[in-house]
Amino acid sequence: ITNSETQIYIGKTLQLNTSISPSGADNRVTWSSSNTNIATVSNTGLVTGKAAGSVTITVATSNGKTATKTLTVRAECEYSVNQQFNYGYTGVTQTFQAKCTGRYKLEVWGAQGGSYGGSGGAGGYSVGIISLPINQVLYVSVGAAGSAGYVSTEFGFNGGAKAYDSQSSSGGGATDISLNGVANSSDWSNTNHLYSRIIVAGGGGGGSSYSGNSTGGYGGGSTGGQYSGYAYSGYYTTGQGGTQTGIQSDSEGWLGASAGFGYGGYGASGCTAGSGGGGGWYGGSRGVVQGGGGGSGYVYTSSTYSYYPSGCQLNSSHYLTNASTIAGNTTFTAPGGGTETGHSGNGYARITYLGN
Repeated sequence: ITNSETQIYIGKTLQLNTSISPSGADNRVTWSSSNTNIATVSNTGLVTGKAAGSVTITVATSNGKTATKTLTVRAECEYSVNQQFNYGYTGVTQTFQAKCTGRYKLEVWGAQGGSYGGSGGAGGYSVGIISLPINQVLYVSVGAAGSAGYVSTEFGFNGGAKAYDSQSSSGGGATDISLNGVANSSDWSNTNHLYSRIIVAGGGGGGSSYSGNSTGGYGGGSTGGQYSGYAYSGYYTTGQGGTQTGIQSDSEGWLGASAGFGYGGYGASGCTAGSGGGGGWYGGSRGVVQGGGGGSGYVYTSSTYSYYPSGCQLNSSHYLTNASTIAGNTTFTAPGGGTETGHSGNGYARITYLGN
């Protein structure tokens, strides 16, 4: 049997073809099913799915040639309406595969920045509805909360940037859902991931014990937050939030202070010690003896697609509806129910099947 398919859905048909042919006076081909309660087959090889299970289809010729094919019959939709799929932080990219054609609600919560003296900025929240075909795979990257003090790696998972010294903190990672990525990998910075993000919740900037315990900027919303309290003058600067179209200069005019598309700016050595910016659509800039800026959120819609830099891997079929990105200084839905004002700790993601 020449077909490559291995499954069929209940109520659907699949035409099977065979390369064997009969010979002799009888010159017949017959088809049969091992279980007609699961699937039937016509005398021309047309299979009809009847019930979930496994079935073997056999084709035989009048001169004794045979071939078989085993098919899995399954329901076209295996979900109940409002069934949820939840994703916590794991440090690797996770996956979701749609078992039903239909509408799905995507929700993401960004991670909080680290706290040392001043609190880390809270993560933001983004939500939207997307239509998916059956078997579509999405990639879920849940951001890591920032940590207090110096860390050797430049970034935590999904873009929260490091702090330089022990009196500062790293930024929180963004949480996002993308069309492409590397499953079960800690490589969040690959191009396929960053340039196919459908929805993003920004992470908060790291706090600092310098400058009267400065708080990191909140993540999320169209522009990430910045610390707005007391600040030393001159060389010491406050981290600025990422925006929808790029990174911002810090208050000394250093553009982004090493922030970029998907990642925050990290504290550098020497006098520029300070806290890291949060990951996001665009990351927040570092603070210099101040709190880091928050990363921005993003939702891919017919109004926002143009914010993508060159290289976008999405198209109009991936537009979200009923979509919004909400800043971490605002009250929004909490992952565990109820509401929260900004998201604390590691990020979180949820996908909910809404039906057709």
